[in-house]
Amino acid sequence: MEEQGPATTGFFRPDLDNVYVDVRVSPEAPQLVPTGLVAEMIADDPQKRRNLQEFINQSVPSVLAVVGAPGSGKTTLLRKTALDICKKSKARRDVPLLLYLRDHVTLIVQDPQVDIVTLVRRHLERFRVEDPPGWFDRRLRAGKCVVLLDGLDEVADEADRRAVSEWVGHQVDKYHKNDFVITSRPQGYLTAKVDKALVLKVQPFTSDQTTRFVHRWYEAIESRAAGVGDDAVMLRAAAAANDLLDRLDNTPALYELTVNPLLLTMIVNVHRYRGALPGRRVDLYGEICEVMLWRRQEVKNWRLKWAATRRKRCCDCSPTR
Repeated sequence: MEEQGPATTGFFRPDLDNVYVDVRVSPEAPQLVPTGLVAEMIADDPQKRRNLQEFINQSVPSVLAVVGAPGSGKTTLLRKTALDICKKSKARRDVPLLLYLRDHVTLIVQDPQVDIVTLVRRHLERFRVEDPPGWFDRRLRAGKCVVLLDGLDEVADEADRRAVSEWVGHQVDKYHKNDFVITSRPQGYLTAKVDKALVLKVQPFTSDQTTRFVHRWYEAIESRAAGVGDDAVMLRAAAAANDLLDRLDNTPALYELTVNPLLLTMIVNVHRYRGALPGRRVDLYGEICEVMLWRRQEVKNWRLKWAATRRKRCCDCSPTR
């Protein structure tokens, strides 16, 4: 989990593999994808809740737009997809290319002819890694890649967002043998749709997913704190997880927030590092506002137009409205 959680997150963040719970998707018209943080909790219907892996690495390449509300797990889904592809020895397309569009929008807008290979090399320069000459281009032309492009909506300027969307379309045409997956919030996607893309709506967490995440998170945290993962640690983790789940069962207003992975992560962190949950939903909103209004933007290097005092005033006022 990246550094975009609540202020009470603590010093340790679990490895993705240890806490990840499958983010499910389903085909949907983009205008019908909910925009709010909290959606209605639904049953785990296999026909309406599918794994992204079902749509990629098929005989016919896919162009997918994964659309969901803030905090619904879009970025984490791409990171886990890239990780899983790396672990598969016999995948049809075994090279994941994960790029965050916010890091490359300036170059794309300035030079719409720039290709994915150039962006990948530019990204690798940060880690002082050089790819063998022509390696990525050959893989792309051979159809061996799954191109994962995160955050179309994070391109703030609408004209720039459309330019990036058109650029994606050009890359799909140029490297048509590969899978392409692009993520966005609903509002951002509606103003800059990607040509030929099948829209997949991110589904909210079910009750079972919430339970699994809470238990996995506590197992990872308690094992780290103790330095071991023995039976005593697992029992302590289970007790803490069950305590949180019991508190949520008794606080319906907070339980409704658990359908959103980011909000659920906030709740688990607050319970772990404060030893309790707020009794009212509004008492949790301070943490939520802090994350959604500025801490996530700072982590993602978004330019903030509000002064700090104005952001703080909005955070102080919002729980009472």
